[in-house]
Amino acid sequence: MRHIKTLIAILILLSFKAMSQSHLPEIINTSPVFIEHDKGTGTGFLVKDSTSIYFVTARHNIYDLSTNQVLIDKVTVTTYYNDPTTGDKNIILIDIKGAISNKLLYSKNTDDALIIKIGNFKGLDSSKGVINYFPIINKNKSSWLNPLPMEMLKGYSEVYVGDEVYLFGYPTSIGLKQSPQFDFSRPLLRRGVVAGKNDKIKTLVLDCPSYPGNSGGPVIRKVTDGLRWEYSLIGLVVQFIPYEEQWVNVKSGLVRTDRFNSGYSVAISADKILNLIEENK
Repeated sequence: MRHIKTLIAILILLSFKAMSQSHLPEIINTSPVFIEHDKGTGTGFLVKDSTSIYFVTARHNIYDLSTNQVLIDKVTVTTYYNDPTTGDKNIILIDIKGAISNKLLYSKNTDDALIIKIGNFKGLDSSKGVINYFPIINKNKSSWLNPLPMEMLKGYSEVYVGDEVYLFGYPTSIGLKQSPQFDFSRPLLRRGVVAGKNDKIKTLVLDCPSYPGNSGGPVIRKVTDGLRWEYSLIGLVVQFIPYEEQWVNVKSGLVRTDRFNSGYSVAISADKILNLIEENK
């Protein structure tokens, strides 16, 4: 009986320790990357498997979805190897047209997800490796990247309503540039839950507001078994859910419809990312 009580006490202490560790791992904090081109800005992230590094974002950051035409020739991607609030930035330039002609860009008209294979990867240990960039990449210096391992990606069936999530991105559309309240070149974080699932099209509804600039950002889930936290990539942000209000002028009969951000966002599940990579290996 005495040993049982001791064991219970140890488990309670371990559980309390796990629950009290509130800091996000560095690899999570550095996961979002800032996308800039002459048509706007957005968010993306990097993932890696045992041999390759991939840039991932929302397809509408690169393509006009209504015409299926490429919006831009090149895109500038800013990454952080250390804490984005303090670390030095790395800048790489991706040749979009070159990625298409060399069949390194993967996407489908039916899904708002896009992947570019940017280089080969050779691991040196569990956390570091050597990247051999493809010619479609120009970089400002010896760029340190901190991609998420493919093992962190969890499919649609592994996600549950009520799961705690973090939404990362660069919502450059908010705030006043003439009186900045935050650094537009640094990512912002929102925390919420999986509010719902759309089984028909395999998308996730998040109780997190998103804004123009957030599109393509990673959605990270945080769960615990009571002893430790586990973080996984469950999708990428593609849009916010609007709601409408109508204003009617009784005298003239004119109707004005305004749309507002409901505070809910839609994310494509990580299955789409995994499938695109597997289909193009």
